[in-house]
This record gives sequence, structure tokens and C-alpha cells, in this order.
Amino acid sequence: MPGGLPLSALMVVTPAVAGATLAWRDAGWRGVRVLFGRFRVGLRRGSAWWWCLSAVALPVVLIVAHTSVFVAPGGDALDRLPPPQVLASASLLFLGAAAIEEVGWTAYATADAVALFGQLGAGIVLGTVWAGWHVIPWLQMGHPVGWVAAQSVFTVLLRTLQLLIYGRTAGSALAATLLHATANLALLPGMRSRYDPMLASVGLLVVVFSVGVVVSRDGSSGESVGRPARTR
Repeated sequence: MPGGLPLSALMVVTPAVAGATLAWRDAGWRGVRVLFGRFRVGLRRGSAWWWCLSAVALPVVLIVAHTSVFVAPGGDALDRLPPPQVLASASLLFLGAAAIEEVGWTAYATADAVALFGQLGAGIVLGTVWAGWHVIPWLQMGHPVGWVAAQSVFTVLLRTLQLLIYGRTAGSALAATLLHATANLALLPGMRSRYDPMLASVGLLVVVFSVGVVVSRDGSSGESVGRPARTR
């Protein structure tokens, strides 16, 4: 497959199929419309900052964690970056793939998970399942067990950040999609070979902790958006 991805990477479509099927079971075509309607720019007072965070948080974390990629001894840092046309096409690919996954993980599963476990608990639970979902593809790509363990930590932290921002963007699955897509920057040529999930996890932990402090001081969990009621 392109980019050296294993055949098991095709499972990216499974969350969307599962989410749409369950939404239809719960409320028919109305449920499916509500599900995909969550991919919107949810605006509320003070939400602009959270949208900016969704777009830039992961690129900043990855750039800091990959300083050696951009400032390499004896070489031009720019030579290690993909050309603009690759960046553009990769961005569209990552955004589309992330949106497909987030149909299930965010648009369908998040509201009920938050209701059951709270934002932090939902992030940990969904993040753990999400990480486990990727273990086989990671191993098939030849990554050692230590790398997989560190990347699993990164994945749980990423899902937790998505949950924290979800409530601040009027329950928008698009914000979670932006975070997911930008996290995949580590797959770009010139970065993948130098990607260290442990360093990335440390940087992301700082972001999650900082956002958690802001959210706790806010004193609310943001907007809760549930699934449509069953009609049959």
C-alpha cells in the first residue's frame, strides 16, 4: 500500500461503517443525518481559541519533538522537509482518513462515553481502545514493542485532548478530526524515520495537562451533545 502502510490499515473505514450502522439502528436515517451533521464548525463564545488549538497543537508538539529533523548537524534542515506539493496532498489525505475514523470514534461514541465516564475517563477508555485498534498495523510496519507501547501512550493522550476540546467546540467532530489529521504529520517522508513517540508523548502530555487546567478552572465540561433518541 502507499507509504509502506500494511493491508490492515484499510480498517480505517470500519469506525465509519460501524458508527453509521448504529446511528441508523438507533434513529433511522435521521440518526445518520445527525451523525454526519456533527462535522461542522461549532461556534460558541470563546470557541475560536479552541479551534486554533485543534489546528496547531499537534504540529507544534511534533516539531518540538523532532527538532533533529529540522536542525540537523551538517545538513540543510529544509532538505529534510517534503516538498510543498507533497505536504498539500498529504494534508488532504490525512484529513480525509481522519474524518472517516472520527465518524465512529467522535461523532457516534464520544457523547455516550462522556456521559458514562466523564471527559477524562472517556478519553482514557476510548483512547485505550483506539490504541489497541492500531497495535496490529504498527507491528506489521515493523515497529518494536517499545515503540508500540510509547505510541499507545501518545494515542491515549491524543484522544483525551480530543475529548477536552470536543466540549468546547459545541460537540464538533471536525475539531477532533483536525487534531487527528495533524497528528499524522509524523508519517510524512523525512519525519517518520526520526519520529520518537516517547518524546512526542511527553510534549503532548504537557498540552493535555495545560488544557485540563484551563477546563477545570472553567468549572464546566463544555457542551454535551447526545445521540438522537431511538425511534424503533
